Amino acid sequence: MPIFKTYYNRFGSSGAFMTPSMITYFNAFALTYFLHKYINKRKNLIELILVSIVCFLTGTKALIFFFLLTLFHFTLLQRLYAKKSFYMFFFGLIVLLILLKDKITEFIFVNFKPLLVVYEERGLISSLTSLRDVNFRNNFFPVISEKWNLYNFLFGGTDFEIYRVEFEIFDVFLFFGIVGMLLYLFFYFKNIMNFNKMKRFGKVQMGILMLTALISGNFLNNAPIAFYLIIVLNELRQDDLKNITL
Repeated sequence: MPIFKTYYNRFGSSGAFMTPSMITYFNAFALTYFLHKYINKRKNLIELILVSIVCFLTGTKALIFFFLLTLFHFTLLQRLYAKKSFYMFFFGLIVLLILLKDKITEFIFVNFKPLLVVYEERGLISSLTSLRDVNFRNNFFPVISEKWNLYNFLFGGTDFEIYRVEFEIFDVFLFFGIVGMLLYLFFYFKNIMNFNKMKRFGKVQMGILMLTALISGNFLNNAPIAFYLIIVLNELRQDDLKNITL
């Protein structure tokens, strides 16, 4: 149904979530939460598999990026690269992709045509960032060079309905300015996203999340996201991960 589509013009389903960013971060939290449960306590495997599938069904590049980095983290954490079964699976996957090459190509052209058009017209960076690089050139520099004074540089000030880059750090700067941004980030990373209170797994996963937010946006200024984040952080501050071999 169109109402559940993540984007009106390409592949993806966001369910009941209002925006692509909300479904992206919600599933990133869910993936981290259930992966931690599975590695630490061998629980919630079914939920982990379902969330992994949903990560691709949503169709957001940011969530796929987060999933792939999480998969890489899991591979290193569990030392899967030291197992013969890992390379057998990897080889089988490559063979499967080669055999289904035509079907995959057709699927991409049908479901991701807008991204391919952007790639042809504006290049790879614009396609990967969904034109955020264009927003950066057209919204960020004109605002700070033509509309800002010293007060704005210190404390920010912009109309987010008109001027929004959707690169997280630049949006925070536009909203708060230099002083406001530094104070906001200081209190945020001291009281909420405190890496010192996390175990190794949590530090890496939240680092991946911050990297995803940096290139995706709509994380620090999203109230529902903060609620989900608190739940996941509470889980990540539990007992450390066991070195379980598969």
